[in-house]
Amino acid sequence: MLFSIVVALMVILLTAFWVYQGLLSALLMFFASAAACMLAFGYYESVHSFWSDQLGPGIGLPVAFMLLFLMSLLVLRLFFDKLVPNNVRLPVYVDRTGGGICGFFIGLTIVGTALVGVQMLPIGSDVFGFERFQTEGGRVTRESFLFKPDDFVSGFSRMLSGKRFGGDAELTTAKPDLLAGLYSARANPQPQELMFVPPEAIQVKAYWDATQIDDVSQRVAGDGLEREFSTAGPANPVNKFVVCRVRLDASAAKNLADLRFRLPQFRIVGPPPEPNGGGASPRVYLAVGMSDVYTHKDLGPKAVERDQYARLVRFGPTTNFHLGPSNCGPAGEKRGREGLEVVGAFQFDVAFEVPADFRPWYVEFKHGARAELTSGLFRERPPQGASVAGGRVASAGESSNRQSKKRPRPDKPDGPKVGQASAGSVHVADAIEEGTGVSSKLPFPLDPTESVVSRVIRGGKLDESTFWLELPEGKIDDPVTEFHVPPGKKMVQIAASKKDALSLFGKALNFAANVAAQIRVTTASGDNYYAQGVYAAAPIGGKMVFEIQYWPNTDVPERCLKAPVRVTKNVLGGAPSDRRAYGYVFLVDPGVKLVKFHAGSRFDVGQDLNIDVPN
Repeated sequence: MLFSIVVALMVILLTAFWVYQGLLSALLMFFASAAACMLAFGYYESVHSFWSDQLGPGIGLPVAFMLLFLMSLLVLRLFFDKLVPNNVRLPVYVDRTGGGICGFFIGLTIVGTALVGVQMLPIGSDVFGFERFQTEGGRVTRESFLFKPDDFVSGFSRMLSGKRFGGDAELTTAKPDLLAGLYSARANPQPQELMFVPPEAIQVKAYWDATQIDDVSQRVAGDGLEREFSTAGPANPVNKFVVCRVRLDASAAKNLADLRFRLPQFRIVGPPPEPNGGGASPRVYLAVGMSDVYTHKDLGPKAVERDQYARLVRFGPTTNFHLGPSNCGPAGEKRGREGLEVVGAFQFDVAFEVPADFRPWYVEFKHGARAELTSGLFRERPPQGASVAGGRVASAGESSNRQSKKRPRPDKPDGPKVGQASAGSVHVADAIEEGTGVSSKLPFPLDPTESVVSRVIRGGKLDESTFWLELPEGKIDDPVTEFHVPPGKKMVQIAASKKDALSLFGKALNFAANVAAQIRVTTASGDNYYAQGVYAAAPIGGKMVFEIQYWPNTDVPERCLKAPVRVTKNVLGGAPSDRRAYGYVFLVDPGVKLVKFHAGSRFDVGQDLNIDVPN
C-alpha cells in the first residue's frame, strides 16, 4: 500500500509540473512520451539481443526497455523544442487546465512505463510490498496501483499496436496480458529461481473440463501436517474449470533437479485468433489449482503419495511448491543418466477457472515455455490417473498421507455383520459375512490399460461404469483397486450369494425382485439406501470373467441396476464356490447404522445387518 501511494504521488507531481508549463508544451510532451513508450514496447527484445550473452534476460530485457524509452523520450523532446521554439498565448485557465489534463496522462505514461520496467526485474512476486494477485474466499483477485499507471500504459500500447504502431503481430496477440505475464514469470518462491525457461520445457498431454475442486485448510501440528478438505465449485458460479495435464521437462528446473514454482506461474490464454483476423481478444487466466503435490518446507522432503497426487486442490497464489528427486513421487518421471537415476520430467494436472464459454488457445509457464491446446488434446472425461476433487474421503492429509497424523479407526461393531439368511425364495440373494463391510476396495484389481477400464477411471479410481472383461493372470502394473466415492458419502459393500427359486411362486417373486431391482439396506432410523452397483465374477470358458455396474451419480438409485450381460445367475450357479464372487454396492451417509438387507420387493422381509458406518 505504501508503494502504491508513492506511485500516486509521482503521478500527481508530474501533473502539477505540467500545469505550469502550459497546454502546448504538455501536449508535445505527451506525444513524445507516447511515441517513446511504443518504441520501447516494439523493439526492446531486439535491442536486448546486443547484450543478451553478457546480461542475460533477467537484467538485459528491463535495461533495454528503459533505455529505449528514456533515449527516445529525450530525443523527441529535444526535437520538439527545436521545431516549436515558442509557446502560444492562451487564456490562463485554458492553458493551465489543458496542461494539467495532458500532464496527468504524461505522468501515467512515464510512471507506468517505469513500473513495467521494474516488473520485468527478477525481484519476486511483489513489487516493493505490492502483490498483484490476492486470494479472497477462493477467488483470485487482481490488485492495481493507485491511478493504475502500468495498466494504462499496457492498455494504451495494445490499442496503438493494432493501428499505426502495429507490426507483424499486435501486442494483444503476442502478449495478451503483459502485467499478468510479468507477474507469472517472476512469481518464484526464491528470486534466484529461473524466470525464463526453454520454449519446449512444457507439454500438455490432455485437457478436460471440470466442475469441482477441493479446498484445503492445513496447519503444522507437531511433526505432522493436519489437513482438512472440502469440495467446492468455481468461485464464480457461472465459471468452469479447465484442467490440463502438463509435463515439465527438467530444463524448467534449476540445476535440472529441483523444481520450485508457484501456481500462478501457469497461465491459460484464449480464445485463439480467428483465421480472418477477427474474433474476441485473447485473455489470460492464472492457475488456481493443481494435483496435490504440496510438501511443507518445515517437515522435510516428504514424498508425495499416489493418493495425495490424485486429489485436485485449490491453492493460494503465494503457496510455494518444491519437487525434487527425493519427494516428487508419482509426479516425477525418472530416467537413467550416467549410471544414476534422475528426474527427467515432472507431470501433474493444473486447473484454471475460466468462463463457461471459454475456448483455450495455449498454456504458458513462467516466461518462454508455451504449449498449444489443440482440439485433439481435449478429453470428454478425465484420463486415467487424473487428479480430481475427492471431498473428505481418505486421501492427502488424512490416513494415507505421511504428512499428517493418522486418524483413529472406528471401533468394530460387536458381533457378526450379517445375520441368518431368510428362508424361502422371497429374496434374490442372501448377504454373506466375508466381503461385507464399509470399503471402497474393488473385489478384483483391474488393469488400467484395458480399454473398457481406462474410459471410466477418475483420479486412478473406478467411476460410473458398466462393463465386463476377462481378468488378467499374473501381476498388474499400477492396478486400479478402488471405487471413486462421491464427496460426503461412504461406500458399503454387501457380499452375497444368488438364490435359486424352485417353486412356481418362488420363481415369480424372484423374477419380480430382479425386475424391480429392490436391493436396499435399512438404517436403524428406518431410512433406505438402494444399491447403486453390483458385481459378479465366475469362470467362463476357462477364463475368469468379471462384470460390474456402478452408478454413483444416478437420480433414481432404486431403478439404476440392469440385467447382467455375461455373468448371469446360471453362470454363477454353475461355478465352484471358491471361483465365484457376487455383491452389491451402496453409497450411504457417514455415521449411520445399517440393520437390514433387503433383496426383494417385500419390505417386511429382510436379513439382519450390524454395520456401523464411520463419520
